[in-house]
Amino acid sequence: CTALTEIEIPSSVTNIGCDAFKNCTNLEKLTLNEGLKTIGANSFQSTKISSVNIPSTLTAVNMPSYDDHGPFYKSTTLKEVTIADNAAIIPDYLFENCSGLETIDIPYAVRTIGISAFEGCTSLKDITIHNPYCNIYNKNNTISNSATIKGYTPSTAKNYAQSYEREFVSLGSFTLGDVNEDGSINSSDASKVLEEYALIQTGAEPTFTEIQKISADVNKDYTIDSSDASKILAYYADSSTGKTPTWD
Repeated sequence: CTALTEIEIPSSVTNIGCDAFKNCTNLEKLTLNEGLKTIGANSFQSTKISSVNIPSTLTAVNMPSYDDHGPFYKSTTLKEVTIADNAAIIPDYLFENCSGLETIDIPYAVRTIGISAFEGCTSLKDITIHNPYCNIYNKNNTISNSATIKGYTPSTAKNYAQSYEREFVSLGSFTLGDVNEDGSINSSDASKVLEEYALIQTGAEPTFTEIQKISADVNKDYTIDSSDASKILAYYADSSTGKTPTWD
């Protein structure tokens, strides 16, 4: 369909089939809505799409055969990607060989970056991974070797960069539980977590910086609430009685 220039996939659609819009050579505008779970191999290959939004519900790329590729395979026009703040996964092969992609920002909620997700993205200059515990598939081509990897210290992003001799830029350092960043973990940290949780519950604007959010989320469930405060108090209690505290 060479006359097709734009399309919005409604939220009622849960799957886009393989090759669905392949060779729609004038397709420039694509909107994917929440509800989409699976996207087919080669589904937007050879289009002119320059930007795409990735909904939080997208969890997989359907690759029915060995010869298939990601949905935007060999895209030279795709340069801007917006990932939903509550997305949990970057599926396998999602941006495989997207040679026009230059930067990517992966939100804190993303827990997994799949196989070859950014393989062959030869123009990728930097990739920012906000989740320090993100499970990055342990293979050299998961992230193009052209990219500088940005993340926190400590983080899996830093470990990945070191493993494959990539340039790494730290977004800052954090200590789990040290919410007020005073070098110790005690009841004042728990109090700050409860204060922030109260703000969130009333619908007020949160005040924590990203480093504080990471430090406060001691149970690693991607929310800041009273259970985090309880774990911080338990950790503090153990350290106060001479025990060796652990977050487990």
